[in-house]
Parts: sequence; structure tokens; C-alpha cells
Amino acid sequence: MRAGSRSIRDVMHRVVHVDRQRAWTGQMGRLLRVAAGTRDLGHDVRIVAPAESPLAERAPELGLPFIPLAFRGWRTWPAAFALARLLREHPADVLHAHGGRDHQVAWVARRMARVPFLVRTKHNHTPLKGGRLGRRVYAATDRVIAVSDFTRDLLLRDGIPDPKIRVVKTAFDLERVAPRPKDRDVQAELGLTDQHVVFGNVSRLAEEKGIEELLRAAALLRTQPGGERMRVVLAGNTPELWTSLVAELGLRDVVHLLPYRKDVRPLVSVFDVFVMPSREEALGTSLIEALAMGKAAIGARVGGIPETLVPGTGLLVPARDPQALAAAMGELLGDAERREALATAGRAHVVATYSLERLVGETVSIYDELRATIASA
Repeated sequence: MRAGSRSIRDVMHRVVHVDRQRAWTGQMGRLLRVAAGTRDLGHDVRIVAPAESPLAERAPELGLPFIPLAFRGWRTWPAAFALARLLREHPADVLHAHGGRDHQVAWVARRMARVPFLVRTKHNHTPLKGGRLGRRVYAATDRVIAVSDFTRDLLLRDGIPDPKIRVVKTAFDLERVAPRPKDRDVQAELGLTDQHVVFGNVSRLAEEKGIEELLRAAALLRTQPGGERMRVVLAGNTPELWTSLVAELGLRDVVHLLPYRKDVRPLVSVFDVFVMPSREEALGTSLIEALAMGKAAIGARVGGIPETLVPGTGLLVPARDPQALAAAMGELLGDAERREALATAGRAHVVATYSLERLVGETVSIYDELRATIASA
């Protein structure tokens, strides 16, 4: 070994990730990518989450140790005591929280188990909650990772000191989400042909995702020349929330409402345009994945979406504006060359900006930075 170099053991971090969510989100996907990449660099990584979390299945599939922990409602102390016990059994150098409630639980457990460092990744667009307690928790957190510049600005407005914040944009295994031909089985399942122009969205299908605006835009576009070629595919949790509006707008033969799928890549392959008309959005993970798969895209000009749909890579429209959204969809409906140009530019931007190696490297650098504070003390 060269003089001055360090062995893996010398720089190894023991990291425990905590996430209390019970339904699959982009937040969980990022957590798994960071955890697996960090593990592959030689670090000791464990994931703590409820037994019913999707992470209970997906973490072991990636060879990541999973430890179940009960999070009962909004009560902090029982989960904190249980987490502290786990941390005594599996000591950690870094406790890494990913949501608001598990951040509070981790803060308490960290003090009881004497974990050197607490890190929080801020995945969402929600302003700081919890009043004095929330500010106390952030004050005791060593680093806060923002998933976008928008999220960083939100943290600053909430009074989080700038020196604590690091922006680490999300990333993907770009080979896994590479462009692929349209899946013929999915086309047959949905009754689609190559003559259809498919506008799609894969998300939680919650109100803040702008699903109502997308459906109303589809109703407007249907009456325009070429509108008969349009199809809309929406997939995610609770698609039934939109059944009545689809019927009210007379879109039953146009819109496909599908439940969540573990592997959405075959479904996204049949999209011609990915549409993210969110009312609020910290970054837009599914949008980035769609761009990586070579899809043209339309997004609302909110939150972190403009950081992804930079000029030339997609169309931006005002949020909560079905007319503007319908106009953008109509612009791409009959222009295959424009869709292809946007798709090519979007894919190139994602490859340059959202590499998995960067995500993992920048996260580990934060852990290194924290460890260095002990060495220099």
C-alpha cells in the first residue's frame, strides 16, 4: 500500500438508514440505490423500516441487511427506544433518516445509543413541521441532504443553516433505465397500437401530482384535430380515486387507470410522452427515469421540475392550468420529430447529470466529511 493511502477498513463507515413509510415511493428507490452503492464500496450498511414496508422485500433482494422496526402511528418514544436497542446491537457511525417522523425517532435514538452522526435526506417539498421540536431536531442534525436546489432553498427559508446543507441530486442505474422498444405485451393488454400517441404518468396519483389537470387537459385535447389518437395511461397507488372524474369527462375509452407495478419499465416503454403536471414536487424521480428511458416530457413549472426539464429537454407549463397543459400536449401529439428531439436531449441531460456513481460518491463524501471533524477536533 502506498504511503499515505488508506485501507477500506480505515475509511469504512457503519451506516443505518431509517425509513418509516409503508408504501413504495421514489424516496425508497433512492435510499436503496445509495445503500447498495455504499455497500459496494466496502461500507457496512443496514436498513431499518416497518416489517410491512416494501423495503422488507427489496433490501434483501439487493443483499442489504434489513431490520424490522415497529413505528406505531405518530408516537415517537416507543420507536426511538426500539431503535436505540437495535443500535446497541448493531453499532453505527452514521444514522441516516429519510422522513420527518423517522428523523425525530432517529434524533432521540441517536442520543440514547450515542451514535456519532445524524444525517437527514430531505426528499420532499414540505416546509419544516413540528415547531420548536422540529427546529431542535434539525439543530442537532449534522448534515441535511437536499435532493434538489429547490429543496435546499426551502430548507434555507425554514432557517436551516447553509453550512449544514449539501445538495445531492438523485440518480439511477442508467443501464437499467435505458431506452427500450415498446413492450408489445403491454400494448396488447391496453389495446394500444403504434398509431396511438400515449401520454403517461407513473406516481402516487395523489391530488398534488396534478392528475386532475392532466385528465381535464385530455378532455380538451380530445376535441381537437388528431385528438382521437391520444391515449392516457396512469399507474400508481389508489388509481380508483380518479374513476369518477374519468367517467364525468367521458374519457373511459381514452384513459387507462392502473394499479402500482413493481417494475414500471415495460409500462413506461409504451409512453410517447411522460407528463408530470404536479402542483408541488421536490424533484420528480419518475420524470427523470422517463427521460433516461428516452421519453419526451411535459412538466409543471414548480419545485425541482425545471432543474430536470432544462431548455431543450422538455416542455414546461404553469401548474394548475389544464388549458396550458392541453396546448403542450397538442403541440407534441402530431409532431413525432419534435418528440424524438426532446427525448434525445432529455436522455443526454440525464446521463450527464444523474449518474449513480455521482450520487453514491457525493453521499459517502458527506460521511467522510463528518468523520474528518472528529480527526481534526
